[in-house]
Amino acid sequence: MHLIVYAVKNLLRNKRRTALTLFSIAIAVAILLLGNANLNGILGNLVGQSIRDNGHIIVQTKGYTKNERTLPLNESIPDMDIVIRAIEKHGALYASARFTFGAVLIKGERSSKSLGHAFDAVRERNFVKLTDAVVSGSYFTGSGKEMMIGVELARTLSIAPGETLTLLTRDRFGGFKGSRFTVRGIIDLGAYPLNRTFYIPVEKAWKLLDSRNAPQRLAVVISDFSRASAVKRALLKDSTITSRGLDVFRADEVGLFQTMFVYILFIIRMIFALFLAVSVVVIANTMMMSGLERTAEIGVLAAMGMKARAIAASFLFEALALGVVGSLIGSAVGAPIALYLSKHGYVLGSIARGMPIPMKAVIYPELSPATALTIAALGIFISVIAGMIPALRALKLNPAFAIRDGSK
Repeated sequence: MHLIVYAVKNLLRNKRRTALTLFSIAIAVAILLLGNANLNGILGNLVGQSIRDNGHIIVQTKGYTKNERTLPLNESIPDMDIVIRAIEKHGALYASARFTFGAVLIKGERSSKSLGHAFDAVRERNFVKLTDAVVSGSYFTGSGKEMMIGVELARTLSIAPGETLTLLTRDRFGGFKGSRFTVRGIIDLGAYPLNRTFYIPVEKAWKLLDSRNAPQRLAVVISDFSRASAVKRALLKDSTITSRGLDVFRADEVGLFQTMFVYILFIIRMIFALFLAVSVVVIANTMMMSGLERTAEIGVLAAMGMKARAIAASFLFEALALGVVGSLIGSAVGAPIALYLSKHGYVLGSIARGMPIPMKAVIYPELSPATALTIAALGIFISVIAGMIPALRALKLNPAFAIRDGSK
């Protein structure tokens, strides 16, 4: 107990240095909390977009996986109904046909290249949730050839709900196909690249792409994305899947997650690691200065019979106290800000439009209690590690030399 009292007295001896160290720890914890919450928000944003366009789990041929960038229509799922039945035996709510294809949309003298998505507009209405994104017009009515297009695409073509346009594309055999579609609704998906895409019901894509019962992919929907890995493992063991040479992926394993986002995530983590290293140096520096100033005192205590381990322990107690208080202050500052932003979000504006990935203009950070506790514990751990430097020095000091050098 006397070591704790001694450690507290030492902290109060130089209040300015103690305040500086607490400030360093608090700032480190607060920034890590906010940074992690933002990273989780961005990840959640991107994963959510991938889930909407692909399902929780994606089943496709190995040939499609190899040539995914070209969106090959000739790499289609064989025996679709048999494969769907096999998938649904493993806890999936349902599996539905999906297409993604390139097209040119024409209205009068205006035209634009675009990316099209085809899905089951009835069964997946509440999953894809285009109804939530409608800014003009309505959702599919089920009558005739209908299309929903993004606001940027609608602006380029100068088209309004109820008007018609021509869609030109290639079918799975490479032949050109064209058809007239009525724009039923205009949608805002929150990101510039996404707002240049369009959606059509899958039953219209069957004929347009000459791919009846031969979809590019099957979108597998489950009750919770946290179960995706378990369902994926089960599917990869199913003979119906393996015998047909099909690949199975989670939504966070396809598209940009395989390429660009991996590097972006690596860079962000490196920045966090660098910030952690700087925090350790700052905290260790203040702790080391405290130890150097007390060299003579340490020598006197050692000469009076206080064991080196007890002296070192006093430094560790100081570091622990600083870590606990600093982490609490940092959490008290960072967590409320993160929680506020998680409800209200913040606007990236034109920055999102210039991003190489489909980033929504509004980001909602995500901070879980477990993450907040982990980062607070990390702040304490960093402080203790930094406190070990003067503690180890105290273990090696010779009392006579310490008194002599400290009195100079």
